[in-house]
Amino acid sequence: MNSEPLLFVGVGEYSGEILALELVRALRQQNRSLRFFGVTGPLLEQAGVESVASYAAHQVMGFGRVVAQIAQFKQLLQEILAAIDRRPPRGVILVDYPGLHLLLAEQLQLRGIPVVQYVAPKVWAWGQGRLARIRRHYSLVLGMLPFEEQFFKAHGVAYRYIGSPLRDRADALCAGVEAQSPKVRAGYGFSPGALLLGFLPGSRVEEVRYILPLLAQLNLELSKRYPGLEWLVPLAESLDEELLREFLPAGQQVEEGGNIHLLRGNSLELMRITDACIVASGTATLECALLEIPLLAVYRMPELNYVIARRLVKVRWISLVNLVLGKEAIAEFIQDFSLANIIAELERLLSDGERRRQLHEDYKLLRSLLASGAAENAAGEISSLLRLGHEH
Repeated sequence: MNSEPLLFVGVGEYSGEILALELVRALRQQNRSLRFFGVTGPLLEQAGVESVASYAAHQVMGFGRVVAQIAQFKQLLQEILAAIDRRPPRGVILVDYPGLHLLLAEQLQLRGIPVVQYVAPKVWAWGQGRLARIRRHYSLVLGMLPFEEQFFKAHGVAYRYIGSPLRDRADALCAGVEAQSPKVRAGYGFSPGALLLGFLPGSRVEEVRYILPLLAQLNLELSKRYPGLEWLVPLAESLDEELLREFLPAGQQVEEGGNIHLLRGNSLELMRITDACIVASGTATLECALLEIPLLAVYRMPELNYVIARRLVKVRWISLVNLVLGKEAIAEFIQDFSLANIIAELERLLSDGERRRQLHEDYKLLRSLLASGAAENAAGEISSLLRLGHEH
């Protein structure tokens, strides 16, 4: 029987896989003998995590689709539990994806296996009815947003704030690349003096479908005012480029001499060479702010989802920048909004010295609120909980 500690890692989408990869590396820094298996993608497999299932076939978003794929969720749950029953691990680390992972945690608790949730479920925004289950089924919740700590501890959840991996990534990039460097811009094919706007539509097809058409509308209007305008659209690994083109109306200039560029690569580096960004609400708003790029947040979704969300969501803002700062530092445009208002705010971001100065001060405060060393801090908490010890 192999005496090396065995851990299970579960992820549900690409962004979670990146977090898991950083955590696996940090855990191995502390204990080289650790072995891992779990629900993975190609990055974790390349890092030596044995795959029992791939997350790619099980991604869902939106109330209707979740209901339609309950059977698929149950099948995945059974596959995971069967793999764990064959080789019970020392502990289980579940990364984000709370819909499936809370169900899994309930079953694992019955088996007496410690469960760590990496990325706290956003029950402070909606779904507070799940707090009792989170408190009961998770041995430890590791969170990345400073305002969560007071909330979870007030509800009796074993919670630790471990800092922001987004700050760690931004710090690493800023240490090595000069902001808006002509060399970096030229490397992506942009002239040093071009007006370069970023448009980040999200990472899931279901949200991009509703947000990307806004780019076409903005391009028609802004190209008249800024003849040299170029749009940079970083593509998440989960998105198919040809499918995205279908969401842009015929006649829009995408690539091949046009001014809309769908690009894959280091999304942080791509954001950093822009003059301003329009960002679908999510982690990208924090990334952009940590890179000190002027931005505004937009979000659209199916009308039924929006009606349901309005009844459930308990927070005042949707962007993580505003939530962490506790005020409206960046403008938010949600569901039903005026194109003219977005353009007016974008022009303020590009030309209003006072608006940019205030943003700079807000970004400095944001950075100070987000601790660094997230993966290393998380690895330390997990090692302590599971008594893994240190082996260098």
